Amino acid sequence: MSEKMFSGILGSAKEFAEMQKALLKSIEPLGINVLDISRTTKMVEQIAKYLDANSAISTAALQAISQQERLLSVFQSQERNLAQIINNSLNISNNIPKLLSVSLPNTAWVNELLKIAAIHIDSATIINSISFPDLLSETAARFVSDAYSELAVSPEVNAETYTAEIFKKSIEKIPLSVPDSVRRNIIGWIFTFILVLLPMIQNHHIQQGDARFQEELLSKTRQSNELQEKLLSKTRQSAEQQENLLEKLSTMIDEAQQTHTSRETSILLAKRTVRVRVNPNSKGGIAYTLNVGQVVYVIEESGNWLFVKYTNAAEMEEYGWVTRSSFVLPQNFEASIKSKQLKQMNQIPQ
Repeated sequence: MSEKMFSGILGSAKEFAEMQKALLKSIEPLGINVLDISRTTKMVEQIAKYLDANSAISTAALQAISQQERLLSVFQSQERNLAQIINNSLNISNNIPKLLSVSLPNTAWVNELLKIAAIHIDSATIINSISFPDLLSETAARFVSDAYSELAVSPEVNAETYTAEIFKKSIEKIPLSVPDSVRRNIIGWIFTFILVLLPMIQNHHIQQGDARFQEELLSKTRQSNELQEKLLSKTRQSAEQQENLLEKLSTMIDEAQQTHTSRETSILLAKRTVRVRVNPNSKGGIAYTLNVGQVVYVIEESGNWLFVKYTNAAEMEEYGWVTRSSFVLPQNFEASIKSKQLKQMNQIPQ
């Protein structure tokens, strides 16, 4: 996962938080808790029985709840459609034969990631068909799963602090021997899995407080306006905590990358058209062809061969093997092209 994708994920998450704030502001006069429609319906019905003076508020609240139920039905329908699209995509990808599988570098840090991923998925898959991106996502999932199981949920710790601790502990599990470009990809996967866990963590903490709050509501029905304000405040705080958490996680990503000692080999440019091989062998299958001047990031070296990360025509990150002699450092690229042009001119017959 690239840094551009990190920014996209973080931007989408912040937009979601802003949308949630706007929704809360629009229903603030009604004091409705949109996190649990069915429970809010019961609360409003109970309040209506005891508060004759608030009948107009109760009617408006029931209308708002009915609208929320219709919205929830639309959201559920969209979720089912999305699930069907994902299943169809998986079926299509599973039916496409994998003609070429890029071999992985035989290095200590790759073997360490393989051992970690082997605990999480079937060992036969690891040996026979796992790709490099799949290896990174599987190890990231393992780190998050281990961190989540190691940190016990406590009512005294809010959702923001608890989620940040999971994120920090997951990053600490990345082996120090992993190159920086690979480390950034793993951090990106960890961030994605944390976003998946975030709603469940927040819901768990909200439910813990809701049980106590409901008892207070039933025992003090004459103070309904004050209690509804508390309910709305809790929901607003949840939205603010989510936005603060996203900013905190973003800062932690920057700090994690700044404090980590770089061992990136180099960034190189292709000085000619280069064939990317699936293994470090001149007779190996061709996975892709790079154009002159295309950028690659060196992950590992093996003799005259380099294991690199590059971007294909579809703007997707891929990995493969290339010969060292076909590339130059960025500062030497222009001189290399001029030298090649002079040689071609000298070969033209007079």
